[in-house]
Order: sequence, then C-alpha cells, then structure tokens
Amino acid sequence: MVDPYASCPCGSGKKFRFCCQPIYPAIERAFSQFRGGQQEAALRTIDAAAAAHPGHPEILIRKAMMLDAAGKRDDAEKALDDALAITPQFGPAHFMRARWRHQEGEFPGAAILARKAADGYALEAKEHLADIHAFLFEIEMQLNRPLAARAALRMAMRLAPQEASLKEAFDGAFGDNGRLPACLRKEPTLLSPPPGSKRKAAWDKLAREHGSSRLGDLARLFTALAAQDASDSAAAHNAAVAMAWVGENAKALEHLERYVALETDDGRKESACLLGEILRCGYGMESHADLLEHEFLIVIRRVEPLQALINKMAQEGRLLPMRQDEEEQQNGFRALLLEKKIALAGSEAADYQRVVGTLEVQGPLCRVHGCDAQAMESLRGEFAEAMQLKASEAPLRPMGSFRDPGREVMLVALKGGGEKNESDAMNRQVKEYTRFFEETWVNRPAKSLGGKTPAEAASDNSVRPNLLAKVKFIEDMGESPRQLGYDFDGLRSKLGLPSTGSKPATLASPETSATSKSTWTPETLANTAVESVPETELVNAFSAAQKNGDETVILRWAKAIASRPDAPRNAAAHLLWARHQSTQGQHEAALETLELGYRRETGADDGRGAEILAKMAQSLLKLGRHDDAVARLNSILDEAKPDLKSLASGVEALLGARHHAHAKALAEKGMAAAKQSQNRDAEGHFEELTRAAGK
Repeated sequence: MVDPYASCPCGSGKKFRFCCQPIYPAIERAFSQFRGGQQEAALRTIDAAAAAHPGHPEILIRKAMMLDAAGKRDDAEKALDDALAITPQFGPAHFMRARWRHQEGEFPGAAILARKAADGYALEAKEHLADIHAFLFEIEMQLNRPLAARAALRMAMRLAPQEASLKEAFDGAFGDNGRLPACLRKEPTLLSPPPGSKRKAAWDKLAREHGSSRLGDLARLFTALAAQDASDSAAAHNAAVAMAWVGENAKALEHLERYVALETDDGRKESACLLGEILRCGYGMESHADLLEHEFLIVIRRVEPLQALINKMAQEGRLLPMRQDEEEQQNGFRALLLEKKIALAGSEAADYQRVVGTLEVQGPLCRVHGCDAQAMESLRGEFAEAMQLKASEAPLRPMGSFRDPGREVMLVALKGGGEKNESDAMNRQVKEYTRFFEETWVNRPAKSLGGKTPAEAASDNSVRPNLLAKVKFIEDMGESPRQLGYDFDGLRSKLGLPSTGSKPATLASPETSATSKSTWTPETLANTAVESVPETELVNAFSAAQKNGDETVILRWAKAIASRPDAPRNAAAHLLWARHQSTQGQHEAALETLELGYRRETGADDGRGAEILAKMAQSLLKLGRHDDAVARLNSILDEAKPDLKSLASGVEALLGARHHAHAKALAEKGMAAAKQSQNRDAEGHFEELTRAAGK
C-alpha cells in the first residue's frame, strides 16, 4: 500500500491521501488477481474501476502496465492512448512510453517522450522527476549529447540530493577524474545582460512569467529573449546553452553561431567554438560533424556464413580478437579488423597493419564500425557477399562520435613482444600520428571552419577562434596520441598557433616507482612493483588501469587493493578481483575478498555495500551455503533505504540455483519495498521475479 502522505504516483504533486487513494483498492485487487494468474479477471477488475472513475488516467496507466507484463504491448499502447485522451500532458503515460521506446532501442524517441513526461509532472513530484532526469542522463549519453546528459543528471541530483548513486554517476562521468575528456566535463555557464542594459527588465519579466526550474522552460525563455533582439549576444549565448541542455543540438548550434558573430572578445569566441565542436558530434548532427564514425548493422539469420568469414579474415591475418573476460566471451565476440599487410615508409618489411574497423557480435546482431568511410564501404561489401544480404540491408551510415582522432591511423605491430620491439612500435605509432595530424589533417576541409582546411583557416582571422577551438578539441579527444608522447604543440607550430606550454605524457621506464597519478602510463601500470606503491596511490593506479582498458593490468591493481591490509576502501576493486577468483573456481577466496571489501565499506554512504552483499550471496550459493546466502540478501532489506537493484540480482541468483521458495519470499519483500518507495521499475521487476519463482 502506498504511504498516504507520500507523493501520489500519478505525478500531480499532491499527497496520495488527497489524490488517488480512493481508486487504489480496485487497482491493488486487480494486481493481486494478476499475480495469482487470473489475468482475465484482473483486466475485468481494472476496466470496472476505469468505468467507475472515468476521469482518472492513473487507472489506465496501471492497466497498461498489466497488459505489458502479459506480453500485450499493442493493447498496452492503446491503454496509454486512452489515458492521454483524458489528460494529454499526463506525465506517467509519456514516461512509460519512453521506457518502452528505450527497450526497443529507439533512443531519440525515448528522449523526446521523457522530456514530455518531465513537463507533465508537477514540480512538487520531485522523486518522480528525479527518476525521469536520471533516465534522460543515460539516454543522452547514448546519443552523444554530454551537455544534455550533464544537465539532466544535475537536475536529478537537485531533486533527489539523498541519492548517493546520482553523485557517483556524476563524478564518474564529469568529475575532476571523470572518464570523459576534459572539454566534455566542463559545464557551460549562462551570461547576464551587460551592466545597465535596458534589456534587463525584459529578462526579469520573462523569467517571472516562466517561473519554473524546468530545463524546457529555460530553453523557451532564452529562445524568446534571443528572438526579441537579434543583437543581444548574451541572449543568443544562453539560448544556445539552454537548447543544448534539452538535447536540441541543431538549434543550439544556430544560436551559438549567431553569438560568435556578435561577440568581440576572441577568448569568449574560442570557448563558444569549442562548445560548437561538442554539439556537432551529437546524434542527428552528422551533416555538421567533422569527427565521424561509419557503421553497418547486420541481423544474423544464419551464423555459419559469418563464422566462415571470420575464419577467412583470421587466416589472412586481418582479424585480431580483443581481450574479453569469461562473461563477455559467453555473451559476444569483439575483434579489430585490419588492413592487408603493408610496408610503411621507412620500414624494411611489412611489420605493421593499420586498424580499419571493429567487429562486434552480440546476440542476433553484428555491428561493424570504423573511421574510414571508404574502408568501411569495402568491408560492408565483403560482409554483404558472404552473408548474402540484399542491397537494402545493412546500409552504411555515418554518425557523430567523440572518438579518439588518432584511431584513424592506429597500427598493430606484427612482430612479437619484448622491450625493444615495444619501443619500436610506439615510436612508429608516434611517427604515424605526426604524419597524420601535421600533413593529412591540416589539409582536410572542416565544416566547423566554413569548409576551409586548418591550413587555410590559419591565415584567416575571421575563423581563427574556430581553429584554436578545433585543435583544442582534437587534443582533448586524442588520448592515445597524448599517452604515447605526441605533442599537439607540434601541430600548433605547423599552423602558426601559440603553444599551450603543456607537454604530453611520456612513457616512464619499467623500473620507475610511480608515486603520482600523472605518471601512470600503460607501461608503468604493467611493470611497477605494487608493493612499492603507497596505499594512498593504489586507487589512482587502479583508476588509470581501468581507463587503459587492459584486463590483465586492471586485475593486477584490483588484487593489490583487495590484498593489501593498508589499502583504502574501493568496492569496485574487491568486486572485480572476487569475480576473477570465482571464474577460476576459487569461491572461498572470492568470499574472503568480498567480506574484506564489505568491512571496508562500513560507514560509507555510497550504496556499494549492498552490491557486495549480493555478490557474497552468489559466492555462498556456489559453496552450497544457501541459508547464509539468504541471510546476506535479507541484510540488504535491513538498510534504511534498501538497494533494490542489488537485491534483485541476488533473487535472480537464487532462481538460478533453483531455490524458488527463498527467491519468492525475497522478491515479495523487494516488491513491497519498491511500492513503499514508489519505484515503479523495481516494482515491475520484482513482480516478474515473483512470477518466475512461482513457476
């Protein structure tokens, strides 16, 4: 039963007691029938409630949820249509539809519907609005719109400041040590009217009229201000930023270009142009983007032709499988696709191959993507012939991408390992980066430079801020060139641009004992003696290893944290090392690792303790200690605010171990906790688990 004084699930912003409480006895009776396997009776009960309360779209939302759970998505869509016929702006209906579109992989439509949902909920329905904005963050990241993703996550944090997971997500993406490149982590700020401006009164009046903290309202506010006065540079800038915050990159770019034309300060122009480079890489901006990837998707009807092609490419030395852990290998296959063997200038033999694409096989889908359109077109033809595709199938499509521009000339060394060969390979790669950036890239026309090449733009003062921003952008994106020691100031010198004075990271000698995060390169991570590293630096090394992506090196530093008695708490390291031990059959050792990690999490407020408890339960199940596993999962429910996601993973483990009675009891408790917190997604998940446990 919903708390009478909690925010009503319908999103009105009222307390449940004063809103939808009268209709819920019938809703709960219908769901009780549904869970008991009486689907037809449940639908009759919900239809009777809808007829008795014709002005309540919430009943129809619950009907849609029930129909969807029964596998009747088309009927569920009709129920949502009926709800929206009563209240066209009904937020829960738009949000439910947004989640369905997301499940179907229709991310742009899901984002549009989620924003409609945000506009439909009352501002007082903070918990529901926080859920919507957290959902938007995930989608906008998938759509390559980090400005919109950041704004959505900021809004979710403001609406639900008690949710530690939101702050963790923000720090992981946009914090000082976040995974995104530096320019994508920076938050654009809004400008004020000039001091003494007559426009200030108009700004204040419109702000009062909008009077809300919705991101959509903010975009409408500044768009209106920019339209009132075409010479107002601050309004144009703010309209650009606000439009970016709601994922309208094309409109944001229009306002931004107007602002750049009005702005007289070169520094502010350059900052705005850098913002433009980011906007150009978002979904739907392919015609504006200079940094593109090209991909084609194939639905695998028969696996044999694909396997034959993969074997053929491997025999020809054109396919290099990527390192994957055991779980990843079970779920799919990933490999680099290479050019035919070539001898590069200055080499005596064909010692290197260029990477032209990436192959990813996941379930019934095969995805191939890369930077070079011509090479990708050739690969598409090869796959189409081998898999007997029709001409209309698997079209090659461009997409904006925040990829490393150095990937365009990424090489694979054909010789074996060894310190000298590794050094030669790195030197060769740096030479390729130098040739690419300072000979090829500088002579390539760019859309953000008005069709000019960087070399041409260097002598044109009207686009110089654009060029400075573009070089800064590719430097921030170019993680691999910087790690290997390519100096982008060499490119700046070639273009006659001022040096930044920064030096690229250089590879330290293997015997160097790293004591500062700035020294963690792939080589030092692989060769530094872990026992020589201070406890305060272990987490920095582990974080650097995760960004480097080498599974062996990541495990090396995870083990160091999980094994050292003086190591700081780090749930991710303990979970990773325990998973590795478990895959090796060392379940007792994995349990010890998790228990140590849980003890270190004591008193922490970031919610990782529950995740460790769920993994402990899985290890205990593998050891046959079923009662202990159930006790660990019940401990999750003892928390003031249970981590329902971790509990659900534990219930799934119980189902996998065929402990249906325990699984059902815990799923029912989880469903009750989800109802109390009004977490509809978790409630639906636990309903499914309850049904599965009852079979």
